[in-house]
Amino acid sequence: MKKLLVVAVVALLAIALVACGGETATTTTKGAETTPKAPDVTTPKDVTTTPKAPDATTPKVPGTETTTPDTPPVTPPEEEGINLLWEEGYMAIGNMDSAFFAFEDFHASLDNNVALVISMNDQGGVYNDLFIIDTENPDTNTNWEPNMDYTWVVTIEGVKWEISRFSLFNNTTSGWVRIDLGPNFKWSLFDYDENNQYTFEQVRIDIYDSEKNVAYFADLTDDELWGAYLHTKPAETIMVPDANRPAGLVAVDQALATPLSGPDSGISEGYKQFFDGKVQTKICTGDNGEDKAVTVKYAETLNVVGFSIVNANDNANSNGRTIVSFKLYGSETGEEGTWTEIYAADGTDGAGNAIDKATISTNYLERYYALSGVASYQYFKFVAENGEMWQASELLFYQEG
Repeated sequence: MKKLLVVAVVALLAIALVACGGETATTTTKGAETTPKAPDVTTPKDVTTTPKAPDATTPKVPGTETTTPDTPPVTPPEEEGINLLWEEGYMAIGNMDSAFFAFEDFHASLDNNVALVISMNDQGGVYNDLFIIDTENPDTNTNWEPNMDYTWVVTIEGVKWEISRFSLFNNTTSGWVRIDLGPNFKWSLFDYDENNQYTFEQVRIDIYDSEKNVAYFADLTDDELWGAYLHTKPAETIMVPDANRPAGLVAVDQALATPLSGPDSGISEGYKQFFDGKVQTKICTGDNGEDKAVTVKYAETLNVVGFSIVNANDNANSNGRTIVSFKLYGSETGEEGTWTEIYAADGTDGAGNAIDKATISTNYLERYYALSGVASYQYFKFVAENGEMWQASELLFYQEG
C-alpha cells in the first residue's frame, strides 16, 4: 500500500464537559516494589516518577468515539504479542482522522511534556486490562490507575522511550490515552523543515508483561495502514502582550507568590496555576463569589500600579469563560476584616456598555487594568463574579520599573 502522509496536528474539537478540559488524574507506573523491570532503553530516563496533582486543561479534545481500520489488505508478519491494529477482536486502537495517534504538548497534568495520544476502544478487553477503572463509580473518570504488571515502551525513529506517566480521559471501558514522553523529548531532536514539518517514519508502542515479554504492540506508522506521519511543529506558546499596558512597568516574579486558597478542580486547573508563571496552565472553575475567592501571599510587600489577567488556551472558543466581572482586594496581613478593595470590574466598558467578550478572548491575550494609585500590600484576594465557568492562565501584578 502506498505510504500515506498525514497531517499530525489533529484539530481537536471541543467537548461540552462539566470539567474544563477533559483532563483526568495522571498516574505514574514507576515507584512500586512490584513494578517489573522495564526493557532496556537507549535514552535518558529523566522522567517524573511521582504524579503531580491532576489538573484540568485541557484544551479541546475530540469525543471518545473511535473507529477501527478496514480489514487489512495483507497478513502482517508474525510478531510476539497481540497486534492492536491487526488482530481480529483486538483492534483496540482507533483511527484518529487518518492516523492512529497525535502529538500534544498542552496537558498540564503532564507538565506540558509532549504526549503521544491514542484513542482506545473496548475490543478484546485490552483497555481494562491496561488501566484499572473504578467500575463501581461509572460517573467519574478520575478513579483509575495503570496496571503495574505492564511496562510501556514507545519507539520513535529508532529511539526507545520508557513510559512513566499517563493521563486518561476515559469512559470507563475506552477513551483517550495520553502517554507522557517525558521532559527529554523535544521537537528539536528532529529535523523540521522551513515549514516546521517533519515526517515520522517510525512510531511504535510495545507493552511488556511482568516476564518482559511483549503482551501487546502497535506499529502506528505501519506502511500497510496509514504509514508515515507528517507532523507540523506547534507554535511556541507565549503571552500576547496588552498594547495598552504602559511602558516601563515590571511584572512581579511569580516565584515570589505563594497561593493560599481558592477553587481547585482536582485536575491541575486550580488556584495554584493562576500564579505559576506558565501561560500553558490555567485556573478553570465554575466557582464564583466571596466564599470561593483566590488568595495569594507574596514574599514581600508589592507597590502595585496595575495588574493583568491573561487568557488561557481556549478562551477564543469559549468566550463565556473570559472573566470581565470581578473584584480585587489587598491586605497587609491576610486576616479577616483587613481586606481593602483595590479594583472592581462589572463587565462594562468605560461608557457603561457591556463588554463583547468575543473581542477580548484571543488565546493567551493579556488584559491590563490600571489602578487609580499605588496599592501597597503583601496579600491579595481575587473574587470572580463571572456568573458561569471562568478561566485564566495568570494573574500578574505590575510595579514601576
